[in-house]
Amino acid sequence: MMKVICLWRHTKLPRPNIKIIKDLIKDAVSYIDLVIPDDCIVAVSFLGSRKMRTLNKQFLNHDYLTDVICFDYLNQDDFSIEDETAIEIMISPDIALQRFNEKSVPYDYSTELVLYIIHGLLHSAGYRDKSDDEKVKMRQLEMKIILALSKKYILNELFSLN
Repeated sequence: MMKVICLWRHTKLPRPNIKIIKDLIKDAVSYIDLVIPDDCIVAVSFLGSRKMRTLNKQFLNHDYLTDVICFDYLNQDDFSIEDETAIEIMISPDIALQRFNEKSVPYDYSTELVLYIIHGLLHSAGYRDKSDDEKVKMRQLEMKIILALSKKYILNELFSLN
């Protein structure tokens, strides 16, 4: 069975229940039909703004803060099970909080972070969001998975601001 590593590296926001977040990640992977080889790792890290911006610049040559960065090692030609880490997703709680405070997103802060997890996993499953058609398809899938997850989890309580 795949392994999930979930790291909360944000120092200014409350740490969520990591066990529940790991369970949610496993469920999201199954809803996407993403095949992760046994004993391979899906790693999700929640990072502060400075680290996210540094990673975005270092690996994607974008000098700005972003919400999600995903590295899909699983679909690289030289991937082997011995490499262990199949997918690595970095998420910015700061962006989710900013968008929530600005009321620029349809979700609360917590559900916005769940959306970022799903978004990264969808990229790993081969979905893209460059063209308008791709964006529409990806948004529809994100909403479908959020709805499925909301039947098992109280999404707006997974990540607290208190």
